[in-house]
Amino acid sequence: MSTMRTAAKATREPDNVTPAFIANPADFVAHCPPQSCYLVMTHDHGLDLDLCREILARPDRRYCGLIGSASKRRRFEKRLRAAGYDEPTL
Repeated sequence: MSTMRTAAKATREPDNVTPAFIANPADFVAHCPPQSCYLVMTHDHGLDLDLCREILARPDRRYCGLIGSASKRRRFEKRLRAAGYDEPTL
């Protein structure tokens, strides 16, 4: 399991978690193994959307979850449909 951050913090992850410090977390998605499960929960809706686009573009993803409100879900679904993602993908 990996976790990604944009800045180093003094935290201790469980032994099965490898932190990755990366400027643009959306770039990290391409380096994840096939059949990865993703849970998107950042402080920035724009970053969340970028991450979701990268994750949903991977046909080998196992799961993509997003933390947010019902209105955030509707906005994201609208934007992702406009970007060409179909209903089964969403």
